[in-house]
Amino acid sequence: TMSFRLKTILGVAAIEIILLLILVVGGIRFLNDTNAQQLVQRAETASTLFTRAVRDAVLSSDLATLDSLVDEALKNTDIVYIRISTDGITLASGGDKEILNQANSQHTKLALVDDQILDRRVEIEESGVVYGVVEMGLSTATIEESLSYARQWALSVAGIEILLVALFSFILGTYLTRQLLRLKTAAENVAESGPG
Repeated sequence: TMSFRLKTILGVAAIEIILLLILVVGGIRFLNDTNAQQLVQRAETASTLFTRAVRDAVLSSDLATLDSLVDEALKNTDIVYIRISTDGITLASGGDKEILNQANSQHTKLALVDDQILDRRVEIEESGVVYGVVEMGLSTATIEESLSYARQWALSVAGIEILLVALFSFILGTYLTRQLLRLKTAAENVAESGPG
């Protein structure tokens, strides 16, 4: 059978490990959710601002300005592609050609992304009439890399914490059982010899 000391050590260690896992998993989930939300908001802002910037050029069919604005926007390394179209005709585009040739659906959540590209689609509208569409894809690789690093860091800290918990549980368990053993010995002495 398991000794009292070992049961005490394992009990304290199990409680500490469970609480630590709850903390680590909760922290990683919170970090993931806030970063995902931030990326979606950034994508919405970038696509909306870009749409406002190209609106007049689309309405006047100024292709040179559209090409210039697309080239300027693609200097942002997070933007993978941009396509500006009207009635299914591409007015200007740039970025990864392979992705531009695919049909890209709009993503409203990072969890829906399956190709490391958050796709956004914004309509260019004037007086209720849609004159064109801006499609833009932002890379999720940077955020996924930072989340992966955060997970590894949290797991490393958790591993060190588990080792420390095991060590402190051993010390605490040894101390408690030693004190209980002294108490037991004293009680046995009193039972055999009486107080004195």
